[in-house]
Amino acid sequence: MAMGIPPDMKITFSSLYGNRLFLVVASILFFKPPILDYYSPLARLNLLINLCRIALCLVVLFGNIMSSKLCIKKYSIFLPMFMLFLWLVITTYLGHENVQHVFLSALYAFSFSIFFSDGLKYNPRYVMTTLFQVLFVWNIINLILFVALPNGIVMSSYYSNKIHFLGTKNGFTGYLEPLLVLALIVRKHQYCSRITFSLAFFVGLITALVSDSSTGLISVAVLLIFVLFQERKNVDIKKYKRYMIALIAISIAVAFFRIQNYFSFIIEEFFGKSADLTNRTVIWDAAIKKIFESPFIGSGLNQYTGSILIGRTYYYSHNMILELLVSSGIIGLLLYMNFILSAFKNYFRKRNGIGLENAYDINIAVGGLISFLITAITEAPIFKLYMFMCLVILDSTKTEEEVEM
Repeated sequence: MAMGIPPDMKITFSSLYGNRLFLVVASILFFKPPILDYYSPLARLNLLINLCRIALCLVVLFGNIMSSKLCIKKYSIFLPMFMLFLWLVITTYLGHENVQHVFLSALYAFSFSIFFSDGLKYNPRYVMTTLFQVLFVWNIINLILFVALPNGIVMSSYYSNKIHFLGTKNGFTGYLEPLLVLALIVRKHQYCSRITFSLAFFVGLITALVSDSSTGLISVAVLLIFVLFQERKNVDIKKYKRYMIALIAISIAVAFFRIQNYFSFIIEEFFGKSADLTNRTVIWDAAIKKIFESPFIGSGLNQYTGSILIGRTYYYSHNMILELLVSSGIIGLLLYMNFILSAFKNYFRKRNGIGLENAYDINIAVGGLISFLITAITEAPIFKLYMFMCLVILDSTKTEEEVEM
């Protein structure tokens, strides 16, 4: 009799999503604390972690390719995402910027999206709870270090802001927002206790308050308001799509036409900011001039120093729309809008079959996207994993008929 591995002992790609160690390592690698990128004594550790991240990406990509059920073929967002990333890499190469870093950022975001999508398909409970726990720990460590060292840990030689465990103050939102989104979902499905859920929200809110980040406070407030006032029994995808389009239009209007000047009293009274949004309008003026240098294909994406030169200093655009236009032109902006809206395509065909449980997940994901697009008015987080996580939740949520199958 031929000897072989029993069927129930074979290691398959899908079985990895039932392995807690693999999920913990993957979550840590994808949500690596930014301090590793800037704190020079940890340079060797950071290099090792980056090599492990690349290896993880290859495992996820090739595992998905070899799998009989490709999420890339099944879901709507992956082709538009691939086209957007490919165009960013091409325009960065043509603009003589550092294409290696853009390529790796695109690789991480694309691989994380596939990892999370496959995880929701094979083992949603393990994947969501593991990501939630890792983000919970990162936010606790960040809050402790922020209170102990409010002025930051280190000054980077090529980065002017004070760096904390999870980046700059506005950078905290990249770890705070997904923590709150996952906390709401895992609690709804009873994947965690009420005490853990309450602690996660307490840590998130305290972090947003003590960091004095207006971006973080607005993001958290919008997410909570959206969750509290949404009807959970119905999913109106057309209404959600209008939200997305309206926020993209507002982002353009703020950057190009300064509509925030009409609400300066609100900005000054409630947020303690001037109407120029902490000198961002000066950067936006310079960014608009740079757009006209190459309006269709852009001048490439510089992830380290930014590509907007004012005096002797380079800046980021501090606006998602402007950053895309500067780096990848009108074509890149259209690809980005198509990518954001692509997650809604499936629901125009099957929205009537979404049950109450899944409707709640979609409401949370859309609330997360709305909070992201609001913060993108004054920031430019093109490769922010939080956005990809929300889009995957929205795109991969099943109807009641699909669940029964």
